[in-house]
Amino acid sequence: MQLSDAYELMECDLLEANRALREGWTLLAVTAASSPVLASQLRTVYVVGRDKKAVNNTRQL
Repeated sequence: MQLSDAYELMECDLLEANRALREGWTLLAVTAASSPVLASQLRTVYVVGRDKKAVNNTRQL
């Protein structure tokens, strides 16, 4: 899946990214962003996504 194919996106930390991957999300990007607590400190941000079919399947459960 490419970023442009994603119907739903989520930015998360490592723990949330691993959980999302187990639930069927796809890793789309890994990037850095400033920390909300300390702006001078960078943190790793994982971008995961799902296509429309995966979203609809989850909502039907």
